[in-house]
Amino acid sequence: MICAVAVALGGCSLAMRGPDPRWDGKQRPDCAESHVPVIVDAMTAGIGASFAVRMATDDEPTIPKDAMLGVAAAGLLVALIYTASATSGARKYNACRAATASWRVREALRDRDAPAPGTDAPQAAVASQAYYCVRSPSRPYLEICGRNRDWCEHARQVMAIADSEACAPSDAVWCFGANDVERCFATASACEFHRGKVSSVAHECGEQR
Repeated sequence: MICAVAVALGGCSLAMRGPDPRWDGKQRPDCAESHVPVIVDAMTAGIGASFAVRMATDDEPTIPKDAMLGVAAAGLLVALIYTASATSGARKYNACRAATASWRVREALRDRDAPAPGTDAPQAAVASQAYYCVRSPSRPYLEICGRNRDWCEHARQVMAIADSEACAPSDAVWCFGANDVERCFATASACEFHRGKVSSVAHECGEQR
C-alpha cells in the first residue's frame, strides 16, 4: 500500500527509510535493507527516457507533432522524477547497509568478552599467535578478525552473512583502538570504514602481524 502511494507520488524509493539520525548503534537499525525499490525506480526512469526519445524523434507520427512533443515531455518528466527517487533510495539503502554493518560488528565485539559456553573464561581469553578473520566476497567491510578462532566463528554466526567463509588465519590485519577495545579487520579499507563510525578512537588504523 505504501509503495503504491509512493509510486503515485513519484517512486517506490520515496517510501524507503534511512537510519534514524538519533540511532545510537545499540539496536539493529530500523531502515530499508532491500534495494528492490531502487531497481524498480531506475527501470521506470529508463523506460520513461526511452519513450520520450522515441516520441521526440518519430519521423512518422500518428498524432499531431505538437501532441507528440507534449507526450515526449511527459515521458522526460517521468524519467527525471523516478531518477531522483532512485537516487534518494540508493542513498538511504547505502546508509542502512553501513549502519547495519556497524551494528553487526558491535554485536560481535560485545560477545567477545562474554563468558564462553560452559566456562567462566571470556570468548577471546585464549589467544593465539595468528589472527583469524571472517571472509565475505559480498561484504568485505564486515571481515572482522581476532586472535581466537572460536570467537571468530561465533562472530561469523552473529553477523549472519550469507556468503561468509570459515574463519582462516591471516598474515596481516588492520586494527584501531576505541574505549580500550582493539578492533581488527582483514583489510585497511574495512578498518577505516568502522573507524569512521566510532567517535572515541584512540589511534589510527595500523597494520598488525
